Amino acid sequence: MFERFGVRWRLLIAFFGISGFAVLAAVAAVYSFLSVGSVLDRITQQRVPSALGSLEISRQAERIVAAAPALLAVATNTEREEISSSMTAELQILEKLVAELQRDEIDASASEGIEPAVRRLGENLKALDSLVADRLVAGDRKTTVLSELSRSSTAVQRALSPGIMVMDAKFSRLRKAVKNPELTAIERIAVMN
Repeated sequence: MFERFGVRWRLLIAFFGISGFAVLAAVAAVYSFLSVGSVLDRITQQRVPSALGSLEISRQAERIVAAAPALLAVATNTEREEISSSMTAELQILEKLVAELQRDEIDASASEGIEPAVRRLGENLKALDSLVADRLVAGDRKTTVLSELSRSSTAVQRALSPGIMVMDAKFSRLRKAVKNPELTAIERIAVMN
C-alpha cells in the first residue's frame, strides 16, 4: 500500500505521525500539570491556613507562658492585677485563634488536642494568679505580725527593764556576800532575804 505513494508522501505521513505523538504528549503534559495544580491548590487552600493558624496559636501560647514568670515576681497587688489582666487578654486571643482554627479546619482530628490544652492553660493561669494573690496576702500578714511582734517586744522590754535592773543589783549584792569571808552565816542569810 505504501508503495504507490512516493517518498514525499511517506515523509509527509511520517511527519504527521510524529506530530500526532507530540500533540498527544503535550495533551498528557497539560492534563498532568492541571491535575498537579488542582492538588496544590487544594493543599494551599486547606492545609496551609490550618498550619499557619496552628503556628499562630503556638506563638500566642508562648507569649502567655513567657509572661508567667513576671506574675510570680510581682511585689504588689496592683502589679499582679495588671499582669493578670494582660495575661487574661492574651488567653482570650488564644481561645479566639483556637475557635477560628476549629471552624476552618477540614480535619478535626488535627486540632482536637489543642482545645483541652488551652483550657488547662487557662485553668493553670487562674490557679497561678490565685496563688500569687495568696502569697501577697500572706506577705502583708507576715509584715503586720512582725511589726506587732516588734512593738510587743519593745513594750515588754520597757516593762521588764526596771525589774531586771533591781534583780541585777540584788544578785550583785548576793555575790559579794557569798564571796566575802568576813560575813557570818547569819549575816549572809540576812543579805539573801
